[in-house]
Amino acid sequence: HWPPFNRAQKAPVLRHAVMRYSDQLGYQRLGIQSAKNASGIIKKFHSAQKARNWLQKLASEYELHPALCNLPVLTKEDLPKVKAHNDTLSKALAELDSETESAAIVGPGRTWEEYSVVWVENGQYKGYGFVDAHVLIQSKNDIELIIDLAHSSITTDAIVRSFLEKSAVLKEYKTILIE
Repeated sequence: HWPPFNRAQKAPVLRHAVMRYSDQLGYQRLGIQSAKNASGIIKKFHSAQKARNWLQKLASEYELHPALCNLPVLTKEDLPKVKAHNDTLSKALAELDSETESAAIVGPGRTWEEYSVVWVENGQYKGYGFVDAHVLIQSKNDIELIIDLAHSSITTDAIVRSFLEKSAVLKEYKTILIE
């Protein structure tokens, strides 16, 4: 459903994805595809360009061969050994998995008797809600009872990412990491 009046929220949902697949030679590869049709999704993006930028950064950080990440190859160099490449890719994806966090961002509510909760799961905005000040949040189940699920958009993702980067500075909010 589209919000009837708020044009900023009418942006399409995550449309592109970086996915992992195996080729005939046994190499684990990364590619960009429509999020609707992709299997083996690692991360979703709002645009193909953002997915490509993320993939280039990943390939550069972990020294993955660009051709195995479906990126342009500037020089003619041999592909690495299958096992070495697959191990490096698995290590990179495992590290990325550990970096994405699930958190409840708790802040002031609409009144003094309540506070607000924004749920971020695996780095993706999931929804928000309000809860009485005397309720204690300790688990994901507690949060699921409180929040109203919502679709992420370019706007919500930018707001949440910006907040998480600045959260140490904002004293009236606290971030609770949830396992």
